[in-house]
Amino acid sequence: MYCIYGYNDGKLHYDTPATGHFDLPRGDMQLDAGFRVKLSTDHGRSYPTAITATIPVRRTKIDRENPWNGVTMGAFHCDKPVIINHTVYFAFEKVR
Repeated sequence: MYCIYGYNDGKLHYDTPATGHFDLPRGDMQLDAGFRVKLSTDHGRSYPTAITATIPVRRTKIDRENPWNGVTMGAFHCDKPVIINHTVYFAFEKVR
């Protein structure tokens, strides 16, 4: 069983010249590298940290114009993954 999820390293704020320090109410919509994938070999009872990978997400214009200048992306997945011809697809949305 695979688990695909968004992950951030605790970046819950950003600084702007106009408003100064701004704390975000949620940090689960920020990605530094991409979405994480964990594999469970016991049907979801546990997810060993040694079996973790990152699905890279390409940076685009919306990322370069966000408060983190594209270093951190605003994104979240909003779909149940689907497997078609041995390939996993899932929808995600990018936000500023």
